[in-house]
Amino acid sequence: MAVICEPAEAIATPPPMRLVNWPVVWALIAGIAGACDARAGGSAETTLVVINAASPISLQVANEYARLRGIPDTHLVRLSDVPSFGALPVADFRRKALAPIRDFIREHKLEEEIDLVAYSSDFPYAVDFKSDVKDHNLPANRLRGDTASLTGLTYFANRVEARDTGYLGVNHYFVEFAGRRQLPAGEAAGSAASMDDQVLPAPSAVTYGPFENTHGFRHRYAWSNSDLAVWQPKDVLDQYYLSAMLAYTGVRGNSFPEIAGYLGRAGASDGTNPDGMVYLMANDNVRSRTRQPLFPATLSELARRGRKGEILGPKRDRQKGIIPLGRDDVIGAVVGTREFDWEKSNSRLLPGAVAESLTSYGGHFDYSGQTKLTAFLRHGAAGSSGAVAEPFALQQKFPVPLLHAYYADGCSLAEAFYQSVLTPYQLLVVGDPLARPFARFAEVGLETPDVGSAWSGTVRLEPLVRPADGTSIRVVELWVDGQHVASGALNAPIAWDTRSVEDGSHDLRLVAVEDSVIETRSVFRATVSVFNRERRVHVEAVTGDVRYGEAVALRGRAEGAERVELRRGHQVLGTAEVMEGRWSLTVPSGALGMGTVPVVVRAAYPDGHAVRSAPVPIVVRGPALLPAATLEKPPIPGLQAVVHEKNGNRRELIVEKLVGTIGEITKAGVTAESMRLTGLVNVGQPGVYQLAVRSNGRLRITVQDRVLMDEAVSQDGAERFVVLGLEAGWHPIEIELKPGGKKPFLKVVMAGDQVPDVLGKGNLAH
Repeated sequence: MAVICEPAEAIATPPPMRLVNWPVVWALIAGIAGACDARAGGSAETTLVVINAASPISLQVANEYARLRGIPDTHLVRLSDVPSFGALPVADFRRKALAPIRDFIREHKLEEEIDLVAYSSDFPYAVDFKSDVKDHNLPANRLRGDTASLTGLTYFANRVEARDTGYLGVNHYFVEFAGRRQLPAGEAAGSAASMDDQVLPAPSAVTYGPFENTHGFRHRYAWSNSDLAVWQPKDVLDQYYLSAMLAYTGVRGNSFPEIAGYLGRAGASDGTNPDGMVYLMANDNVRSRTRQPLFPATLSELARRGRKGEILGPKRDRQKGIIPLGRDDVIGAVVGTREFDWEKSNSRLLPGAVAESLTSYGGHFDYSGQTKLTAFLRHGAAGSSGAVAEPFALQQKFPVPLLHAYYADGCSLAEAFYQSVLTPYQLLVVGDPLARPFARFAEVGLETPDVGSAWSGTVRLEPLVRPADGTSIRVVELWVDGQHVASGALNAPIAWDTRSVEDGSHDLRLVAVEDSVIETRSVFRATVSVFNRERRVHVEAVTGDVRYGEAVALRGRAEGAERVELRRGHQVLGTAEVMEGRWSLTVPSGALGMGTVPVVVRAAYPDGHAVRSAPVPIVVRGPALLPAATLEKPPIPGLQAVVHEKNGNRRELIVEKLVGTIGEITKAGVTAESMRLTGLVNVGQPGVYQLAVRSNGRLRITVQDRVLMDEAVSQDGAERFVVLGLEAGWHPIEIELKPGGKKPFLKVVMAGDQVPDVLGKGNLAH
């Protein structure tokens, strides 16, 4: 691996490299070269959070993550018309995801800032690239497949946007290592059969080394496997974006309490240096055997870093070689199995733990077989990964177990994952990409000026940084409102002209970058007030604690201003005219989303200047809970359906599941003109629930006499989302559909305070 900086920077010429070819199954190549002196490493300041604008849960997850991690409000982007289920065609992925993300980055001059793209929730987990295969006349290859992960293709965004199918190939950020392995006779480097059909013979003796240092990440670096001394135009294709999904909230995903739990635990684990064990699970299945040859080297590398690891095989200490049994110190788990039940293991994942399994469909959520990666997150892992399509037992498509050594070096979870996967295009990474339990953080503060006083003109900031033991600081960066504006040496003053920004409140950060290849970033954050004029905007009253669905009202003063805007970062939530120096505005709480959301009021003046208020925290709680119905007798499974056929006939049926094409109706040979479903929907505990709906035609849904939606919807379009609060128990529901096609199609997924699932057996009755 080698890195260079963009052309505008002076670059160091890395030492020459010599590559050693390696068999496909075993990623065995050469080492790291030199790096430019530039900022890197994971942090909130270099992260962009992407939200599905239609999904209340997507916004809620983003709000929670932004609060936990201190993501700048200027680094939140909302996407429209993006489906949340299944696989998105690659052309739509370019148009509906990558293009608006890239436009946002460029519009707000974040090209130098963003290294990590973190999708919130309610996004498709996969991307179908069949059209790219056809357009490039790629030869048939069953091992390649035609489906990639959302995070894998975002990592290769530059290649995907350029329609360069190199995204199916090598990730040059992969930490390479030298070694040799003789494959036994007849052993193939992957087979055309699925993992269930693959049985590899016992691995022969293997020697590995040398292992090189891990490396911090920056999008502006170009990663390559050759000696790069001169920037070439094509090098931009190897500028990557780290990428992860914060959560998956479709079927077989996680509930919001689970998501908030693992994100909170991951954030709290930073720098805690947990004394945990990495467990390497060994069994006779190809899912385990694929990675076993690297187990001894992983133990050696962990030990070299002062960390602990253990290989657990069948019959050892009553283990079965599937998942750790009876262990309360799991900081890492390398698993290779089709199915597992963590709850029955009596083991505990420590905060910050990484656990993943090599299997065919750990990230394929539309496939009911095999345990999904979300099971690890449910039980407290900070992050996990899984394949979104049949990957076959090809090591290069999964993390090498050395991931845990890179993580132990202090890399972020995202950095550790992407350094350990040679071809990550089918691997979905989910969890907290910024988790850094083994990072060593500096103490960062600001000696002067006083953050409690108003600043004006050019100020001289005097950072106070104390490096972590055994480390040094390369540079201290000044960030304002999510933008890097200046840098200085350790404890050297940094000058900042406050007239370069609007008057009022601003998000100020000092980031100390460790002088190492990992470049750990330590941060001091403060809200400062800048006033170079006498103008002020005052917020006199605000409904700062509301329920979802209620209005948020604010009023105040702004003498001489023309209008005010309520803002979160770059998003304008509402506007109002200023009359005789006073203003008032009202915005729907749904525009902010559930959670704690900081907003500012920005007053604009006739001369083009503006001033911002201090941040105003708004707490949006879930909607009021609707009481459950009182039932005189146990309900009967399924909804009652009255179907009016196009020939004028009327039929009565029972519909058991709202999973897509309604099987009960199509089996009966009914051609529906309209249909009405009535009955009850059940929730097991009181809470906030979201219905994600996809259908074909005119759809009206009512729960407890409340009309949740009444509109025309398309089966091929994005889902519609509605939120409601429900007490535990059964609630009256009514669904009216006038199908827009030959077959009535209705899929309803309930998420929120329950594990997401389609409405069907167990929660529909009459």
